[in-house]
Amino acid sequence: EIFGLAVLVVFGLVTQVNTTAHLKLYNGFVNQMTAVRQQGDSSDTKAVLRNINDSSILQLSSMLEVPVSEWPTIGASRCRHNFSFFVYDDLPTNFTTDLETPLLDILSSKTQNGTYHGVPYHGVENMETEYALVQLFRTSPCRTYNASEANFWVVPYMSFADCSLSPGYGPGCPQVNQKKLEVLSSHLKYYNQQTQNRHVAVQLYDNYMSPKYMRRHFPLRIMTGPQETDTEIVAPIFCHSPSGQPSVMLSDKQRWTSKGRIYGFAAVYGTKLNPRMRPRQPRRWRQLFYDQFQARYEKSATVTTNVKNSSTFLFGDMPYILESSVPLVNSNEKTRANILDDWYRQSHICPILPGDNAWMRRVYDVIRNGCIPAIMESTITLDAGKNKTTAGWWVPHGQYAADKAFPFFQTSRDNNHNIDVDYRSFVIVAHYNSSNQDDMTPLMDEMLEVLQNPVELERRRQAMSEYAVRLFYGLGRDAHVYNDAFSQILYQLEGQLK
Repeated sequence: EIFGLAVLVVFGLVTQVNTTAHLKLYNGFVNQMTAVRQQGDSSDTKAVLRNINDSSILQLSSMLEVPVSEWPTIGASRCRHNFSFFVYDDLPTNFTTDLETPLLDILSSKTQNGTYHGVPYHGVENMETEYALVQLFRTSPCRTYNASEANFWVVPYMSFADCSLSPGYGPGCPQVNQKKLEVLSSHLKYYNQQTQNRHVAVQLYDNYMSPKYMRRHFPLRIMTGPQETDTEIVAPIFCHSPSGQPSVMLSDKQRWTSKGRIYGFAAVYGTKLNPRMRPRQPRRWRQLFYDQFQARYEKSATVTTNVKNSSTFLFGDMPYILESSVPLVNSNEKTRANILDDWYRQSHICPILPGDNAWMRRVYDVIRNGCIPAIMESTITLDAGKNKTTAGWWVPHGQYAADKAFPFFQTSRDNNHNIDVDYRSFVIVAHYNSSNQDDMTPLMDEMLEVLQNPVELERRRQAMSEYAVRLFYGLGRDAHVYNDAFSQILYQLEGQLK
């Protein structure tokens, strides 16, 4: 688990030293790591780690800045899964490099307000995830170059990126016409009626925004939630920060303790409604939480503008962060993302309030920083005649089950300890009031009960630490080494063979 950290550290030096010095350090490390692997002695590895300045890793702004050509060749020596896949290498460039190159250009020009050439950050994150997945498939030891022996065929076409970079917008991605997608299919030599369900599409969209052609012709898709068929694999969004690399998360023990956590909770949400959605939209419950919390604990109905850290405003004898926006920053200050990371890292609990989608990206942000998520749960009726119900983690009138919206959600059918995430072992869950769906006080009550029980607080945080790596993608030297998000996707693919 410590092999990845050192190389990430080395990668962090890229922006600080010249190319020759970087390659010398990199090659020297590769030689040391190779010897350590052959000896099978982790103590030597720890000695190598002590000789490298591990603080330099944080100087790397995005893991996608590490060219795939620099990814090492001494990663996992064998495939840990019982299948292989073939990756199409000969697709026309308008399906591959014409999408991948502009994405990397966009990433290099991020602005302080969280946009890239006007593309909202949350949209870029979906494209980042597609790019990371494509590279992980290309470099995986489970890849075979013999198509006839493959169990699956991977199509390295970044569908969301194509929709986002093409002029236009709308459900079903009308800006990418069907003829283009038909051309894509025509270049898939091994695609036919028998192999259709074994062709893997990388499409970080939900079904509402996905092209109908992709849904119809590529039923086996890696996508964001919610899942609607058993052949859809819900994947987490990629975290570009080095702090989300598995080796860093596993090595940073303080992240999974109460040390340095001075706030009871951190809730930082914009309360502005989405103009494209109806008045009773998911974001409405954010304002309800703000208003009801202030009325209950601050006896004030005004929107907060400052961190509540004085003795006048306490939650469970602790100050807290209740913000409707992140303070504006300039080029000489921390980015908005870093400010949020600091707040989450200093807080015990982070409420996950509804957004436009049934899954919330914020879940990954708070878990990465060791902040325990707290969420509202509703009851969803699946079959009224048989009284069959399930749980939803969105709005009270939502129709998507939590185990269909969040990636690798562990259910009672799971019996392999390496597979899936037991969210319920660490997420604080409160239930919507059936007689008053606007009531957010149950969430406050559950948060307060856990906050005032130090033993339970630490139990949940330790449980979270056991599953956190499964929600993040290892790149560079971390690729294909850990039981990370990509490994979980491969487990899901393996399940398709049963």
